[in-house]
Amino acid sequence: MNEQELLELDIKLGEWAGVVHLHLRFTQSLGACFQWLMPELDVCIVEVRKGKGLPKGKGAYSCGAIGLQTKQGWVHYDAESTVDTASLALCLAIEKLIDSEKGEDKL
Repeated sequence: MNEQELLELDIKLGEWAGVVHLHLRFTQSLGACFQWLMPELDVCIVEVRKGKGLPKGKGAYSCGAIGLQTKQGWVHYDAESTVDTASLALCLAIEKLIDSEKGEDKL
């Protein structure tokens, strides 16, 4: 992803969490993700993996899925993506969840 795409994703996530006015860079900060995005997910399980044998910073992280508890039970959002940082992997998974809530993406 280029810098403009990362910025657009940061804004989208900020709007979703209601903190766009803070100009946070979620895609660059796992701490910001956990402080501002994770509370919006209610009860959830997130799995972020680091690939073995991959050079550091070269697509080494992936977020396999987000499990979210709903009234109907657990829903799993498959969000497999391999990227350079754990924060970006988590952001892309949350983006998939946001898009599915809006009906923009099928799970």
